[in-house]
Amino acid sequence: MSKATHVTAKVPLLVLAQGVPPGSRFKKMCLSMVECEISFKVVPSSETTVAFTIPKSTEGSNGGYYERYGEAPYGRQNIVCHEDALYHDVVLDAKDLVERMKEDVYFRPGRSSVFKEELLTAVTSCTPRMVWPDDLHAHAKNSRFLYLDLTKLKTLLKDADAVKYTDEGLQQIEDAKRRFREGLSDVLVIDGRVHMGCGEPLYLYKPNERMVDVRAWDSAFWRGSSRPGSYVDAKARFFPANREDDLRQAIGRPAPTIGTIGIVDEAEIRFPLEEMEYYRMACALVTNAEIWLGKREVISKVDRHTLDAYADLRDLVKSVDPLVDGVPPSIEEKFEALVACIPRIPKVPHEVYVAEEDIEYARGMWDNRPILTSLSAPARRMA
Repeated sequence: MSKATHVTAKVPLLVLAQGVPPGSRFKKMCLSMVECEISFKVVPSSETTVAFTIPKSTEGSNGGYYERYGEAPYGRQNIVCHEDALYHDVVLDAKDLVERMKEDVYFRPGRSSVFKEELLTAVTSCTPRMVWPDDLHAHAKNSRFLYLDLTKLKTLLKDADAVKYTDEGLQQIEDAKRRFREGLSDVLVIDGRVHMGCGEPLYLYKPNERMVDVRAWDSAFWRGSSRPGSYVDAKARFFPANREDDLRQAIGRPAPTIGTIGIVDEAEIRFPLEEMEYYRMACALVTNAEIWLGKREVISKVDRHTLDAYADLRDLVKSVDPLVDGVPPSIEEKFEALVACIPRIPKVPHEVYVAEEDIEYARGMWDNRPILTSLSAPARRMA
């Protein structure tokens, strides 16, 4: 029987919502700091099992990395399993996490850079006269307000209590709180230590750099995210934890130092790597075509068949999150349709260029994806 409890706290949240600011008669998108109640699930370690061990990673919030806070990146750390989801220790206890979120309104365990990016985009997508405070747009354009501490932010927003929010603005505030809570839904406190939901650890080999990372496969890599450090080119190759020999064969000699993944429970190797890699190459192919089509002399002459093939594959890869929805079988037909147009798509001066060897790699992964039966363990998606 589960002994799970919950710890709750109230933390500040920056929101942009429609209202009439003081001294104005017009509706604007107003930045305010509101209080939001959050809750974390707490379980004892007896309800978890260790699935993998990996090298400790550095502090940060880049997608795919197993980020940690407040401890030197030496030694190894555990990836634990709880209720069929994987989690890793971020080296904070629950009290430290809450205090950090109170002191730094931009801090999100594992998602700080994404939150900052979304906030900046929301402000700069408005015209300067349609946001409040009046100098907010200039602050956002230069990313200055991201470096304001809590005291300076409160000074910037000292008149925020006088904003008269519209009904739409009040709903925007509630929606922001809901998204904030949802973004923390994969935080789990185990024996007082904060753990975050994570992906299955994989080897990521980058031939151009001759280096190997231990990373989770993150859909944000391929769906146009500009979060720092998330870029992986089309030449990169992923390997599951139990294929270290294949990884070393792909690297050749002299081989770089590899931080190995320790497999504690091989039954937990369930990530659907083959279909995910096919999806990754489909995204790279779409980006390859977009760079080429973005040239004025090209778009005016390109044939309709190529445009249709590009649009069909683009729409499909953007319509699904493969870590949640899986990869639809219809991707193969659309992938091959755009591949057939490659003779008409010259090499672009960019690392997303998809060569014939990359296409063959993708086809091989797709053809060798496991056929799941009623007895198979389900593919692992996200926590």
